[in-house]
Amino acid sequence: MDKSKTVKGLASDKLYYFIRAAVLLSVIFLFVPALNPSRICGLINKNLSLFTSGVAYSTLTADFGRAFRKGWVEKSSIQMLYVSSLAVCLGIAANAASGCMSLGNIKFKKLGNLISLIGSIVELAGMVGIFMAYNQVAVTSKPKRVEPMFPGSFWFVTVVFVLIFIKISKHFFNSFCIFQFIYILIGHNTNKKGNGNKKAIFLCMQFSNFNRKEKP
Repeated sequence: MDKSKTVKGLASDKLYYFIRAAVLLSVIFLFVPALNPSRICGLINKNLSLFTSGVAYSTLTADFGRAFRKGWVEKSSIQMLYVSSLAVCLGIAANAASGCMSLGNIKFKKLGNLISLIGSIVELAGMVGIFMAYNQVAVTSKPKRVEPMFPGSFWFVTVVFVLIFIKISKHFFNSFCIFQFIYILIGHNTNKKGNGNKKAIFLCMQFSNFNRKEKP
């Protein structure tokens, strides 16, 4: 029994080591201009970081004056880029907070897992928004002036976010009290003789056995 707990503890620690490393890498994405996935055209300053792209709209659009006036680029496209960049920044901040919480007790770790799961979803939603903004800018009538470009770091950043999401979601749903949810859901929608409760307990046991088989 103690050996089983030790193995689970080591597996959990390895997971948190991975997540902390990935979160640290995500924080680097925020401040290194060369890794900015929001630079979707030449009108965006090459020295602009992801963090600045998501918090300073005026800096992001500093060189877009003529492009907006002439209709080469729609304002809505850059606004989408700005909001998406902000979403990625917020997601990274949430994951960074979760990484710090993973150093605490079990209650803090569980709360951190939830925050990290939400943060990962926000990050990925932001990356989708950036991709959509690029597609809109890419069809400009003046490509030589706007210089649309697909950011070289886009897929690398996305892969890191996807890995964080996969790892944290698997751990979160394995540790989450989903059995209680099933118990309540079925128990409240069946007759008073207790048949629903028996079905709920049976499903919980089956789900628990499935999770145990999945673990190494």
